[in-house]
Amino acid sequence: MLGYTQYREPTVRLLAAAVGVYGISALVLLINATLAGLLGQWVRGVDGTSSRRDAWFSIAVAGVAVLLTFGYARAIWRDPTGGPAVRVGLLQGNIEQAVKWDQRFQVATLETYERLGRRVAAERPALIVWPETAVPFFLRREPELGPRVGRYVADTGVPMLIGSPDTGPDGRLYNTAFLVGTDGRILDRYDKRHLVPFGEYVPLQRVFFFLDKLVTGIGDFGRGRKATVFEGRVPRSPS
Repeated sequence: MLGYTQYREPTVRLLAAAVGVYGISALVLLINATLAGLLGQWVRGVDGTSSRRDAWFSIAVAGVAVLLTFGYARAIWRDPTGGPAVRVGLLQGNIEQAVKWDQRFQVATLETYERLGRRVAAERPALIVWPETAVPFFLRREPELGPRVGRYVADTGVPMLIGSPDTGPDGRLYNTAFLVGTDGRILDRYDKRHLVPFGEYVPLQRVFFFLDKLVTGIGDFGRGRKATVFEGRVPRSPS
């Protein structure tokens, strides 16, 4: 999406907290369409009261959008960057969705992330982050592979944030991120609150009972109820 092009622009990317990538994409489209329209009028030499009115209206709308963007970034939200540098390793196994939840591929999937994690751990980051639902099993409940993940994290000596499905006290499935410490124990958890419609759940399921999720998975996820701030000492990255 167009909005992803603004990931290096802190003033613009902060809008994602309010409108998501769709809103940022609309902003990029609005600004560029306004500039393209003005350029087109100048090249064609179009004149007249109506054309000038349309041009000024486009400029006004784009200007208001830019002012709102800067106002949101400066007055309402603060960019959290600027503190001490922290080196974080990010893993992406590119596991095909068609085989992700197939039990026959569980070990192969885990081995993929173990291999990637060892390469990253050699650079001694402060934290290694796996994707959401990276492990295709219940990390806390799988009797063999769950403890294997804990031993693996302990062997690397780097804390890891690992995505895994999990069940809550209410018996529902949750898309969970577990923080695993350097001793291999689970320190804390976060249950995803903003779920993807038709990917992680089917909205208005009683009405759309005939629809299945577009993404093959293990069932509808429940919504997390609270934000989690993971606590721990984070060493500063070497300069």
